[in-house]
Amino acid sequence: MDLRILIAALATLLAGPLHAQDNIALGSHVEEIGGPFGVGAPHPGTPPGVVTDNHFEQLGADWLLGSWWVDEPCVHFPPPTPDNPEPGPEPCSLEIHLPGWFEIESFIFQGDNDAYLLEYWHPITHAWVVAWEIPSGAGGLETRPDPYNDSERWPVAPFRTNRLRVRVDPGGILDNEHSVSEVQAFGHPIDPCTAMGGTPVGDGCSSGAPRFETHVAAGEICYRFEFSCDGFVSGGFGACIYDNGFFDFGMGAQVGDPHPPVPGEPECGFGGAHMLND
Repeated sequence: MDLRILIAALATLLAGPLHAQDNIALGSHVEEIGGPFGVGAPHPGTPPGVVTDNHFEQLGADWLLGSWWVDEPCVHFPPPTPDNPEPGPEPCSLEIHLPGWFEIESFIFQGDNDAYLLEYWHPITHAWVVAWEIPSGAGGLETRPDPYNDSERWPVAPFRTNRLRVRVDPGGILDNEHSVSEVQAFGHPIDPCTAMGGTPVGDGCSSGAPRFETHVAAGEICYRFEFSCDGFVSGGFGACIYDNGFFDFGMGAQVGDPHPPVPGEPECGFGGAHMLND
């Protein structure tokens, strides 16, 4: 047998199960937002963690079995924000806390016949953003995007987050009976600093790319490097080399008071220390 064919066959066998097991939401903590949940139905409520247990129910299964469900008006009152000081009530939701930061590229969802919104928490704007407008189904529990294939994924524009949220689409037909059986997300882990739009610097995180400057003048060559880490400490160093063989160098740091993140602004950056020939 051609060795290249054998290697290709082995690669295919190994790639299959790895690809099938990369559901990054598997076993994630799930939190109920709002209430009440699972009231008045003949079956007991199911813990919200059922939506990340990697198990799909049969197509058309009873919407109350093996799923997290709501069977009466259920609302959540979000806290006020500068942009919305008097927020109105929202439908209840499930928050999925992922085991780290990820860049997510696709989803699989199973729920009842209602339409849902699958959202992610934006780490820089500090707001929920819709990743997938999940269409309504025919009845009972149904997998999307393909009711007949529990492994078919719905691709989305890649985004970075550590939290997901599922809630009924308020623009759809609301019958006050909603259930979610499974949410799966696919992507790869990323560095938290990168997720925030920063640049890793040692053990810290810079709000922007480190500055490196070179200054050349008659009789001297100077270098300067500046960085800002963790939103708390800034530093830098610089040096000049002269044509007579001598050189000067210096370094410095600046400490700022920690501050809570401000929506829309970087979480780190107090400016670099000023070095030679600034």
